[in-house]
Amino acid sequence: MTIATQETASPFAASRRTVAVIIAGILAYPFLLQFFRLAGRATGDAGMAWPSVVAWTGVVLFMALAFALPIMGFFLARASSELPLSEQALFQRRAAHLAFATPSLYVAAGGYAGLVKLSAQETLLWIGLWLAVAALLFWRTPARERAAATAGAPSWLPVVHGSVAAALVLIFLAGHLTNHLSALLGLEVQRAIMHTLRLWYRSSLVQPILVAGFLFMIGSGLLLARARTTTYTDRLGTLQTLTGIYLAAFLFSHLTSAFSARSRGIDTDWLWATSAPEGLLAGYVRLIPHYTLGVACLITHLGCGLRVILLHHGVARRTADRIAWSIAAGGALLASLIMAGMLGLRL
Repeated sequence: MTIATQETASPFAASRRTVAVIIAGILAYPFLLQFFRLAGRATGDAGMAWPSVVAWTGVVLFMALAFALPIMGFFLARASSELPLSEQALFQRRAAHLAFATPSLYVAAGGYAGLVKLSAQETLLWIGLWLAVAALLFWRTPARERAAATAGAPSWLPVVHGSVAAALVLIFLAGHLTNHLSALLGLEVQRAIMHTLRLWYRSSLVQPILVAGFLFMIGSGLLLARARTTTYTDRLGTLQTLTGIYLAAFLFSHLTSAFSARSRGIDTDWLWATSAPEGLLAGYVRLIPHYTLGVACLITHLGCGLRVILLHHGVARRTADRIAWSIAAGGALLASLIMAGMLGLRL
């Protein structure tokens, strides 16, 4: 069977309308957040002219639409999972990974627009960028159909990547996420734990190691994703590369925004993270999907990595898959609880 025949049979290549919907969703993303922000502000407006149930319905609706974009990115990436891949299908698969990472990419775009004093034009810059991506997506077609070249990565890189990830979890991420979760018990508890942890991870010894480790994870993760998107992958394999790309965007955005704030004398504490005093619902609403998916993708990515290790050591695929899906479900629960705390829930 030729590549052209397989592409015709592929749900992804058979209809560019699916791609158009994804691009339209990415372009609409800033406007969805604006409507979400208006609905969020209305929930706290005692003098509003409509019942609060309407405002909360708007919050749920527009947030669901914001989360729908990464979900669509997952199905788009899965639709082009069969081999052999054409160059166009490979480009489309990678574009689906960018669509999945849209919440963090949008936060990063806003941060850099602010650094270059173009915050007022950030929506126009976003639209211009993705229109350019769309033009490449629809018109970057080879003169004749040909199979995409398989990319490779050093054989030692996955081992080192996983080892550094495990070290970062032990020396920083486990405590950091626990600190965020503790906000459910009250801001005094959260603040006390944060100050204790900062003695460790902001020390002159540990902080440079953490920064170097995260930068390595970004670079090595992108190399691994570049290689693995050219090969066959199942659902969890696709989820591993998708969450890896999301984490690369999240870490790059989070590191730059945190160090930029600290360079201006701003304490990057809970109040900074939750857009106080307005709060996330009425203020910097883009952080809600950004943070929620960030935590969920982190735990899911770790679960997918553990699955690879289990399979390598002879564990049955069904067992390894169940463990990975269970960890992913736990990550979704943890992300929801942390976001509930960031939105003001206290136990």
